[in-house]
This record gives sequence, C-alpha cells and structure tokens, in this order.
Amino acid sequence: MSPRDVRANASGLSYAILATRWLKRSRQAAWDEIYDQWDRRLPPAPEIEPFRYGAFDPGDSFQLLADNAEAFATRYRLFEEARESIDITTYYIQADATGQETARRLAQCARRGVRVRILVDGIATARKAYEDAAVDQLAAGLRSAGAEFRVFRDPARPFDASHRKLLLVDETTLITGGRNYADHYSGREWRDIDLMLTGPSARQAQAVVEQTFAQASGYAAKPGSASSGMVQTTTPAGIAENAGFIYLLQCIRACRKTLDIEHAYYMNHSIVHRELAHARRRGVRVRLLTNSAISNDLDFTNYRIYAGFPDLLDAGIELHVQVGKGRTLHCKYFVADGEWVGLGSSNLDFYSPRFCGEAGIHVRSAGLGSLLASWFEEGLRDAERVVSANEVAAFLRAQTIGRVFDSRFHDIQ
Repeated sequence: MSPRDVRANASGLSYAILATRWLKRSRQAAWDEIYDQWDRRLPPAPEIEPFRYGAFDPGDSFQLLADNAEAFATRYRLFEEARESIDITTYYIQADATGQETARRLAQCARRGVRVRILVDGIATARKAYEDAAVDQLAAGLRSAGAEFRVFRDPARPFDASHRKLLLVDETTLITGGRNYADHYSGREWRDIDLMLTGPSARQAQAVVEQTFAQASGYAAKPGSASSGMVQTTTPAGIAENAGFIYLLQCIRACRKTLDIEHAYYMNHSIVHRELAHARRRGVRVRLLTNSAISNDLDFTNYRIYAGFPDLLDAGIELHVQVGKGRTLHCKYFVADGEWVGLGSSNLDFYSPRFCGEAGIHVRSAGLGSLLASWFEEGLRDAERVVSANEVAAFLRAQTIGRVFDSRFHDIQ
C-alpha cells in the first residue's frame, strides 16, 4: 500500500470513528424512530397512487447518458455551447485526466465571460487531496480563471456531506445522476447512468441549485425547501422527511405489476424489505440489481449488503449482482409499473440519509420508464442471479472484519 493510500485510509477510518461518536453524543434519532416517521408518510393502501413527484413539460426532451465516454463528451459540448451560466454541484472533482480536462474547459468558459459556479463536498475533497495534492491546485486554477469554487462544510453538523450531483447550463439543460468527475466515471469499467433534460422543466432545478450554493456552509434543517415538482432534495437534518426514501416506499406500496431497482449500495433497510415483501404478496414482480462483493468498490460494505439477501430471497425477490473485478455498478434509480421513476444521487444505504444532502428526479413518465427498463435489462447481462441462501450464509460467516466494522460503524455504510 502506497503512502497516499495509507493517508487516505487513515482519513476514512478517523472520519468513521468521529462521525459515529458525534451521532451518539448528539442523540440523533434511531432507525426504528426514523422508519416510523417515514411510515406515516406512506399511502394507506396499495391502490392509492404515489405523491411527491412531477411530470415532464410537453416542450421537454430527454435522454439517458449510459456510455461513460459519451457522458463526458456531452458535458464538454455543453460547456462549449454555454452562453450565460454553468452551475455544477458534485461530490468531488479528482485531479486525474478527467478532472483536469473538466477544470481546463470550465476555466476557458469563465475566461470568456460565462458565469461558472462549482460546489464540491469538503470531506470528500479533503480525502481526495490526501490521495493527490493536485486536487487543491485544480481548485486554485479554477478560481484564478474567474470561476466560483466553493467547498461545502457545515460547522453545526461537521460530518455531513454534499452529495448532490447537478449540472445546469444556461438554465435550459440539466444533467443529473450518479457520476462525479474522475477517470473511473469516464472509463469503460464502471456502470453508471445520467439523465439529460432540456426544456422548460430544467428550470425547476435552478431553485435547487441556488439553495445548494447558498447553503455551502450548511444545509437548512428543514428539508425540501427548494424542491420543485420533479426535482426533490434531502438534508441529513431532515432525515424524518427524506424525500428519496419516502418516494421509493410510496412507489413500492402503490405499484401493481413490476418494480425494478438498480442501486450501487443496497444496504437492506428493514422498512424497504417489509414493503417489498408486501408487493410480492400482491403479485408484483420485484427485481433488484446491485453490486457483488467482487464488483463493489467499497469492500467494507460487503457484509451489510449481503446480510439482507436471505430476507430478499425468502420474499421471492429476483436478486441480481454485478460481476467482474473493478466493474463497479454505480447507478441509482428505480422504475415502478413502468412509469414511476426515481433517479438521482441518493444511495439506498445508511450513510446517504444520515449524513448526505442529495437531489433526485421524481417523475411519472412512461417514456423515461421505458428507457430505464431497457438499461436494466442490459445490466442483467453482466450480472448473475443470487438463488442460494446457503451460499450467502457461507459468505457472511467468512466476513469477520466486515461484521466487526458493521457493528461499530453501521451508519457510515
């Protein structure tokens, strides 16, 4: 292990210890209490439709950016075409080839008079700077070119992170999804997805962008104040009203035929399992696609991911895991009944609702649902189905370090 890897790992472990201690000292709500609060916001019966969603405008056009190289080529094209403004909120920009090229192009935009604003998370950026000191130089270069480069830090909640991933160009084109700015997001190995939306609905994101930049020193305690129609936000302080999880739960309870969930880090929340089991008993076909222990880039989460697999199998859920070392699945979306769609930055883990500000698209659209259904089917070709509870049990018994980590740092996963 290189010295920079040692520094980065030490930083991550220190964060896990200190954040866990902060949770206990500040007496944050326990998960059973949070689940009760979410439960009260669900429709009372399956025949009632979900809420907290929007619809596309007839003047909108949208497409999925599935190919990694194309996703960044599209970003670069939008940078070149920008006339007034480029707003980016992201978890981090790495100082590798992709991050440097992104910064170079954004600097050119700022020099020719485009207002360029960038917000990155302070915790993630500090960790990346441990890996490569050029991260700080990249930020300095953007500032010297005239770009506004902010780093999110919340003095009141020092372990919270800004995980919102939005690119808004000239208030007319929005890109949102799972990608950050680094080589593994632009290369061939990782599987990820973005939605590019052009038209009147893209302007709905402007209020969210303005709120996010205004709160670079801490998200408001009340969540969703800038949520508008299909663009919904969450804050850790407002975990009881987490729009992403509540919308997913609403859709699970309301769906009648099919539910496909593709999420990078599926961590087995008991309330989600309960609703999935109820959906199966109603005859809904439920399929889940997530990372395997081999494809997962976060080894320390493998125990927690696999720990819920027996319950899923018992409920009759089709469980599929990505295969291939280094071929991490990083998508974050679901489609219910072919038309209720949730897509954005939120992970279905414990860390995201507990510590991260997130943003996502909640929309009723058969067109987008169809595109994502095709993408889901393509993902199954690079996955294997989990069918043996005995194999899962054997894997869990071998996860000694993972079991200990999970018992100590459950909410950091």
